[in-house]
Amino acid sequence: MGVRNRKRELLRRLDSKTLDARFLKEIEQGLNCSPFEAHAVLDVVKEVYFPFLDEQCVKAPPGKITLIAVNADEPAGKPVAECEKQSVCLDEQDYYTGPPKPSELITRSTELLLGLINHDDKAKKSIKSVGIKLNDKLDTAEQNIRMFLAIKTILDTAAEAVGLDIPGDKGMLVAPNIRLGAYIDLYNFRFEELQEKRLPWESAETRLNKALKMLSLIDSEKLKPSPDCLKELKDNILKDAKGEEWLRTKLLSIECGDGFNFEDVWNR
Repeated sequence: MGVRNRKRELLRRLDSKTLDARFLKEIEQGLNCSPFEAHAVLDVVKEVYFPFLDEQCVKAPPGKITLIAVNADEPAGKPVAECEKQSVCLDEQDYYTGPPKPSELITRSTELLLGLINHDDKAKKSIKSVGIKLNDKLDTAEQNIRMFLAIKTILDTAAEAVGLDIPGDKGMLVAPNIRLGAYIDLYNFRFEELQEKRLPWESAETRLNKALKMLSLIDSEKLKPSPDCLKELKDNILKDAKGEEWLRTKLLSIECGDGFNFEDVWNR
């Protein structure tokens, strides 16, 4: 019998509780499709219908009209019913653009929020400055992760020292620890996807992608207390174990695997 991977189980459970997962299951069971075929159907549905499902997207801007037209690459003489269609937005000067895909709308909203572009879709803040800001937020997140892992280690060590019987195999704060691990794994997975070489048929790299590439992977092992620190903690966990300052004192004695020291940060 194999060892349960709770992080993987949580990721699978989260992934199965989405509208995409429900649609895929309905297609697979209702039409007897393979998972590959079901995903292909889902991609087509998103591309064709999603731009018009939002109430604000149904109405074209003033002076424009949205039509379904035959793709310009289709040859002359081909029956219209067999031609590839494209959604276009036509204005009074006969200029048109296809409505953006959902992923493009999300990217644009995020770029506006970060200040990468203005409402005219022109560059605003530099990619470098936004990347630096995102790295500052990542540093803050990593410090919070260090804090959580350090406190968990202290409580686990104290519980073991006094012989406290804790249910489960992960010690104290088991549920938050599993969720944290799952979120870190998901972040690292998305970041590695971002670093992959773009294929010729994929869309051009966005300013958001370039800024996100300035981040780095989260190495949770380096954020945990170091082995030497853990040994010293076990030897002295019950020393001065009284009063409100005990947990704070133990926390300030923690040094992480990458050399980060809580006491140095606390005294800044």
